[in-house]
Amino acid sequence: VQSRRVGRTHIMRLGHGLGPGRGALLGLCVALCLSVSSATCPTFTAWLRPDGWSGIHEVICGGVQCNNLDGFVSIDVAPDAASITVSLQIQAAADSSNIPTFLSAGLYGPALAGEAMPATAPGPLFLVEPPPSPTLAGSTWSVNVRLRPSNLAQVLEVLRTGRGFFSVATDRVPEGELRGQMHPPTCLEAQLMPAMALPAAWEVHDPYAFVRIMVSGAAHSSSDTQRDVSVLFQLPSDNARKLSSAVTQVKAIDHAGISILTIQPNAWNSCVRGTFDGLNPGGLLCTDQQRHTYASEVNIEGQARSIYHVQHKIPKSVVDAIRNETSRFVVETIQSRNDPTTDFEVEGGVLDAVPCRRLMSQHDSLYSVARSYRSDWVTLWSLNEGNPDVRKTLEPRYYAHPLQVLRGETSFAIARRYGMTESEILKVNPAIADVRSLTVGSVVCVVPNWQTTIAGNGQRVCT
Repeated sequence: VQSRRVGRTHIMRLGHGLGPGRGALLGLCVALCLSVSSATCPTFTAWLRPDGWSGIHEVICGGVQCNNLDGFVSIDVAPDAASITVSLQIQAAADSSNIPTFLSAGLYGPALAGEAMPATAPGPLFLVEPPPSPTLAGSTWSVNVRLRPSNLAQVLEVLRTGRGFFSVATDRVPEGELRGQMHPPTCLEAQLMPAMALPAAWEVHDPYAFVRIMVSGAAHSSSDTQRDVSVLFQLPSDNARKLSSAVTQVKAIDHAGISILTIQPNAWNSCVRGTFDGLNPGGLLCTDQQRHTYASEVNIEGQARSIYHVQHKIPKSVVDAIRNETSRFVVETIQSRNDPTTDFEVEGGVLDAVPCRRLMSQHDSLYSVARSYRSDWVTLWSLNEGNPDVRKTLEPRYYAHPLQVLRGETSFAIARRYGMTESEILKVNPAIADVRSLTVGSVVCVVPNWQTTIAGNGQRVCT
């Protein structure tokens, strides 16, 4: 296997030679021939707002445009393409005096952004049950649900072609108050670890955190000046990787230590947009009728629901600042705040998310992940460093080879060379709109069938 770096991503290609440390893979080829992790980047996402209905129908509340609700939804396709996991979050603005009753939330299509559904369309492709139910005391509402819709093939078709949208209906706007078009996001990630040896008195072994950043549109594009951003901050559930004490700050900072983006580590009260101190415009505590309570944005791996830090239409310059190589995410804990020798317990730079990787959960192993992708643990071990029997939660692990599409390569040629079918390529790459029309320079995840894989010299790898 040859390894070459494209940007910040390692791209793997089978060829005439072997990259460093990969000889064991083909050395065990004879044995191979005879013989519930989550994606680091979700497959599809949408940011939900009233203006998603612009040009289709009015979204009016009390005679004016509704503007006190927004949301975010992600859809991750399972490795066997037999189910999807939907993460939905709805949030009421801090100055909302009226939170409506929610009627439904689900995926619709086919329709492009700004288009109404065809009159002949059958209705929702699926619904999330029960409907959202944010309140003053719980102004951040979220749910993670795994679905096996009987029309999954139709669901995947509208998602792949960009013709699926998520809609949330309320009693004040039954036609749909929030809408967002589903698209594959641009993803960034950060693995946070100690920047220096921590004091022994802290009694920590391997403290760690993982940050997933989803951005609307292409992060590198200059075609517009605004982006939507959702950040999922996660801590491991295993004791060996826990932090020393409670989290007091989570933020992205630039090279001068100036905050770029802040994650709320604790639940907070507010009645004024953009504030977190629980005070009204007059400087007094929010009254019971004014006070909104929001959930902490710190997530523990394996918890029942995810709480995202969601921001709509922020300047693209903020995303550029986060992506800058001198910027980093940092986590302050009680211990690091009280220790004059240490500013932060863990920190790490932000990189473009690497394709073809999943985050290991406490229940996962290379064996279970390999089984999900019609692969084997030796192949996955060859792609990943370390002992295959050591499980580290929230550690990104390759499940497939990232293969960069070269000029003249077709899905048929890739499938033939690596012993796959086109349908198998589509299963491993569920966001590809047209498997027979691959874009030069794009990355395709490949799970070789070593019994039929063909090397660069035209000969089978295993004979």
